[in-house]
Amino acid sequence: MRIKKLKIFSSAVEQQYNFYCEKLSFNCIKKTVDSFTIQAGESLLEITSTKEVFTSKYHFAFNVEPSLIRPALVFLKDRGIFLFENEQQQLIDFP
Repeated sequence: MRIKKLKIFSSAVEQQYNFYCEKLSFNCIKKTVDSFTIQAGESLLEITSTKEVFTSKYHFAFNVEPSLIRPALVFLKDRGIFLFENEQQQLIDFP
């Protein structure tokens, strides 16, 4: 499945902007007072402000080309982002 556009809501849009656009260097293609949109591969991710308090969290993933996994880990580590580990493993195979 290819996702063309994913829209999620956040009560901390500016923090989300700093994470995706500043820390991860995603290309911000649109920014307004209460939302922003980034280009992630062929998909768009729009994060829009809300005052609603959510009891659950969003979960989505970015596909990384297998040959770029190790460089991606270095990229994240260099920016102070560390992956969760499972049994001392950062990379987990889900066959």
